[in-house]
Amino acid sequence: MKRSTRILSPAGFLLALLLFLLLPFVSVSCEAPMIGSAEASYNGATLIGNGKPSVDSTGLMADQSGPLKSVQSGDDDTPATDVSVLAIISAVLIAAGAATALLPRARVRFLSAGVVALLAGAGLVTLQLITRSHLSSSLREAAGKDLSELPEELNFMKGIRLEDLVHTKIGFWLAIIVLGALAAGNIAIVLLGKTTPAPDGGFAALATPDGPPPEPAPDDALWRRPHSPPVDPPAP
Repeated sequence: MKRSTRILSPAGFLLALLLFLLLPFVSVSCEAPMIGSAEASYNGATLIGNGKPSVDSTGLMADQSGPLKSVQSGDDDTPATDVSVLAIISAVLIAAGAATALLPRARVRFLSAGVVALLAGAGLVTLQLITRSHLSSSLREAAGKDLSELPEELNFMKGIRLEDLVHTKIGFWLAIIVLGALAAGNIAIVLLGKTTPAPDGGFAALATPDGPPPEPAPDDALWRRPHSPPVDPPAP
């Protein structure tokens, strides 16, 4: 198998891991015309460390943002995710996909990479759903204390469904797209390889081992079995 095929797959998994760790994965945000906006973003690294999100706010939201007020002040009432264990498992699964490039057999390597990509994608989807649920619960708890103290300008927030303040961000979507492409590509190679049997009983797409090509077979005219006597030319 060409060396490039052993590089693309782990590079894809590493890209998915970086997208998960560095880009916004989920956010809590609120925006109103003439008043301003506030957004608290969580990336994968924040979820793993159960840390505080990055906050961006404008206008009146910079002073009072209802359920987001605690996020900006940095106190202990920051909307909690509490998904560090699941986030670590998701990161480990993605990293394990890159490690499948070390497997020696091509068919096992492709199949393992495809399966791990599916598991990692399922892990990210599960993480996304649970994170959104935990953030919504945290907002409901904060709303009981904060919404009753809102100034008149922010009374519109009392009619907002708090679940609508939680959003899926680009880090999740890009990581899922990369993992989906890895799963589809690696599994397709295995399945398409089964449709064309190789002469040695293997699979055409997977029959060529890594390394230099095999030596050509000797010429039939020079090939003699050890026990075959030489053949004399016929007499004239």
